[in-house]
Amino acid sequence: MYLGYVFSTCANSGRRGPTQHQCDLVYQGHGDLHVKVVDDNQKLPAGTQLWTVPVDGHYTYVYTVLQKNTRSLTTLSRKMPHYSCA
Repeated sequence: MYLGYVFSTCANSGRRGPTQHQCDLVYQGHGDLHVKVVDDNQKLPAGTQLWTVPVDGHYTYVYTVLQKNTRSLTTLSRKMPHYSCA
């Protein structure tokens, strides 16, 4: 079974990541896509989006990054190990 989830910048730009409120608005109505956004009081950079997998299984992340030197976009893919929602 294939499930696709699309993550976004939550309509935010700049060096700081989005707020929880911004992501709540953007992901509203997306079923089991529940994201927690890190704030300044935690060890991860503010704006980092944390997601708990909804079902056990193997996941592949496909993401696009901006290359600073060339200002070009690069799409990468990474297969991740088995994740458990427990």
